[in-house]
Amino acid sequence: MLFLTTVYAIDIYAYAVISNHTHVVLHVDKNMADGWDTNEVLRRYHKLHKGTRLTQKYVKGDKLSPGELVTFDETVEGYRQRLYDISWFMRSLNEYIARQANKIVLFGLFNN
Repeated sequence: MLFLTTVYAIDIYAYAVISNHTHVVLHVDKNMADGWDTNEVLRRYHKLHKGTRLTQKYVKGDKLSPGELVTFDETVEGYRQRLYDISWFMRSLNEYIARQANKIVLFGLFNN
């Protein structure tokens, strides 16, 4: 959960972990995300997601064509918006929890 605060422009003010769900009190800092340059948006987004062929190409330092730049700029803005979106934050959190729970279940099945 705390790792996600290093990716998103969202701070966790409080949380409670219940046996079958969580409660979180969050603060969204849209101004922070709006201040990130392209490299910072991609650095953060790529911590969790593979990105697109264009964003991978850009990060490697390859030159983008003018046509690619149009799509690239739209993609980066979409990533920026995701990085301050509570729904995307919760999606990332819940996906991690589900993966860990699945590992426990599978481990239990193969060790019985």
